[in-house]
Amino acid sequence: MVLATGTILGLTALAKGGKSIYDYYQNKNNAPSPYAQTEQGKRLAEQQKTGAYSGQIRNEMIGGVNRVASASAETNRANYIGRMSNLLGTSVASQRGLNEIEAGRGRIVANEAGRVGALNAQSKITAGDQLAAGTDQRADQILQYNQQNRQQLTGGLVDAGVGYATGYMANQATVAAQAHEIELAGIKAGAGGGIKAGAGGGTEAARIMSQIQGGESPAPNVPAVLPQDSQSQGGAPTVDTGPSTPSALDTFSPEQPPVTSDQTKQLQDELIAAGYQIDFGSTGSGYGVFGPQTIAALQQYQYATR
Repeated sequence: MVLATGTILGLTALAKGGKSIYDYYQNKNNAPSPYAQTEQGKRLAEQQKTGAYSGQIRNEMIGGVNRVASASAETNRANYIGRMSNLLGTSVASQRGLNEIEAGRGRIVANEAGRVGALNAQSKITAGDQLAAGTDQRADQILQYNQQNRQQLTGGLVDAGVGYATGYMANQATVAAQAHEIELAGIKAGAGGGIKAGAGGGTEAARIMSQIQGGESPAPNVPAVLPQDSQSQGGAPTVDTGPSTPSALDTFSPEQPPVTSDQTKQLQDELIAAGYQIDFGSTGSGYGVFGPQTIAALQQYQYATR
C-alpha cells in the first residue's frame, strides 16, 4: 500500500513537473516579439521617418490644388483681358494685372504645399509617439510573460523534484517494511523450530524413562541390554543406553558459552525440557543464538541446581 500510494503521488508530481517544463519551452518559442518587429510597429517606424504623406502623395495633393488654382487663374486672366483689351500690349498696368493673377495662383499652390508639409511633419511626431508608447507597452507584456514563464518553469522543477523524492521515499519505506517482515518471519520460524525441537526432545526423553521404569522395552534407538552376569546373579536388570552424551546444562555457563550453533541449540533444548522459557522473538535471542534470553534461563537453572 505504501509503495502504491508513494508511486502514484511521485508519478503524478513528476508528470506535472514534466508538463510545466515542456510548456515553458513551448511558450518561450512563442514569446511576443518586440513591438518594432510587428506590422504596426514597422509601419509607425517608417512613418516616423517619412511622415504619413509620401512624396508622391504630397505631389498629388499639391498638384490638385495647383490645377484648381490654375483654372481659376485662367478664368480670371480671360476676364481681365476682356476688360482691358483696348490696353493690352500697350499698357503697363494691364501687364501688371496679369502678373498679379499668376502670382495669386502661385501663392495658393505654395500655401497648399506648406499645409501638406506641416501635416506630414506632424504625422512623423505622432508616429514616433505611438511607436514609443507601443514599444513600452509591449516591453511590459514581454516582461510579464517571461516572469510567468519562469515561474512555470520553477514550479515544474519543484514538482518534478517532489515527485522524485516522494517515489524514492516510498521505495525506501517499502524496502524497510519488506526487510522487517523477512526479519520477523525468520525470528518466528527460528522460535517455532526451537520450541518444537526442545519440547519434542523432552517428551521423548520422558516417554523412554517411563517405559524403563515400568519394565517395558524402550524405543529401538535406545536398546536395553541385560548383562549375563546380572541374570545369573539374580540382580536387578540394568539398561545399557550406549555412550552417554554430556549434558549441555552441566557443560556450558555464561562464562564458558557454547562455541557452535548446534551446541547452543542443544543447550536451549535442554533448558526448555527442564521447564525454563526462552523467548526467541526478542531481540538477539534467536534459536541457535546464545543471547540474553538463553543466558538468563541458564543462570536460573544454575542457581536452582547448585
